[in-house]
Amino acid sequence: MWPIRLRSVVIPAVSVSFWLTYGLTRGAINHGDSLSYIALADALSRHTLIPSVRTPGYPLIILAARLAGRALATEPMRLLVIGQVVLLSGVATWLLWDLVHRMTGNNCAAALAALIIAADADLQHFTSAILTEAPSVALSVLVLWLRIRDSGWARAGWAMAALVLIRPNFVVLPVLYAAWEAIYSRKVRTLALALAPTVVIISAWFLLNTISGTDAMAPARHFGPLHLFGKVYDSALWRQLPEGSDKRIIADAKQNGLDVYEAAQLLTANRDWQYLSRPARAAFGVAPLLFLGSVASSMPLEVTQGCYWPEGAVAWAYRWRWIFYWRWGYRHMFYHSALIFALLCVAGTINGLGWRDAVTPLRHVVAPFVAALVVSTAAWSLGTESVGRLALALHPINAMLWALMLVTGWRMVRVGSSCLVSLVSEGKGCTAPGSLDTRAVPDGEAYAGGTMRTGQASLEILWKGCAVEWTHRA
Repeated sequence: MWPIRLRSVVIPAVSVSFWLTYGLTRGAINHGDSLSYIALADALSRHTLIPSVRTPGYPLIILAARLAGRALATEPMRLLVIGQVVLLSGVATWLLWDLVHRMTGNNCAAALAALIIAADADLQHFTSAILTEAPSVALSVLVLWLRIRDSGWARAGWAMAALVLIRPNFVVLPVLYAAWEAIYSRKVRTLALALAPTVVIISAWFLLNTISGTDAMAPARHFGPLHLFGKVYDSALWRQLPEGSDKRIIADAKQNGLDVYEAAQLLTANRDWQYLSRPARAAFGVAPLLFLGSVASSMPLEVTQGCYWPEGAVAWAYRWRWIFYWRWGYRHMFYHSALIFALLCVAGTINGLGWRDAVTPLRHVVAPFVAALVVSTAAWSLGTESVGRLALALHPINAMLWALMLVTGWRMVRVGSSCLVSLVSEGKGCTAPGSLDTRAVPDGEAYAGGTMRTGQASLEILWKGCAVEWTHRA
């Protein structure tokens, strides 16, 4: 047991070392959204609330970094980077390793999943950004790990509530899981454990805003109209609008190359921000199918769209542009096709990609998570802009599915080559027994009343709904 545990921390430790060096030499990077999180953190440090489009989850993390920096006499943003690296590159990588190991019992698959996520530049570079991406992805992995490890929501429900407090677009997640539990477990207690923590935390936030005289619905009132407008502006839908001032303003903004935020400011002028939803309602009324198609068109980009920003460049990382070449090869290998990701998800829910014990967690825990994230991101985004960044929580799941598939494929190759060698050299072939056992059995383990020796393997292959187990005994 201890050698396995020691091996499990090697990749997380190397990942933390690399991305910590990267982050500390790069420094904490401010992006467009960073100032609004810092402003709310400033208000919380004064024990007050201000009108803000942000929820308090990430500002509380910034506040914790400030308190730790004051206690340790260290620059707080430096501690924020260290904390985010430890959370995402270290803890989340280990949790993914353990999660895959629990589902398969296979060290190779677990290590491969951890390695894929540790080497993900699009994800890991957010550890040095003052943004919610790093802690939200780490919490997403924690939610999945706790739910699968505990076989319940007693702890995972609170982790999910914390995730919603950091990234409010995840609010559909506890609702979907509660509905899922109501359908499959039909136990009120299980449903309540999935939903109640989020309800408690959101209610507390609404109560604090009511006492302070601020609007707890400000994020929805701000981003809802903006994202609806973005779907019109970022596609050809604006051409379907009725002739009028709105269409002329949008056409001028397009001609001048304004981004969606600049166009939104131009359109609203002195009007209320809610005015942004007017073009979306008009476009939906004229061409509802085109509007829904615009929403659906962003779904593949959630997997394939890159989100690596080379801001705050450090000499060693960008010398000879090696990190760009690495990222290009990595993305083409693991994130080049949304269709492949979809097929891996489907195969995982059907047969666990060849791993029997992985079927239930993939079907009842991971699949609802993917569905909720894909749909909510498509609905809660600016057309096609930054959808890859909003769907970063898909990356650990993608790493898990690729690891399961690659190790299964390697076992398939081993079985096929062993069968071929046996057939040619000894005249022995592979048999397909009538009683299927879907276990993936490593060499040396007991199987079917005997012991599997080197060169013997058992593998279930699911193809077009037909399960065939190949068994070779050399």
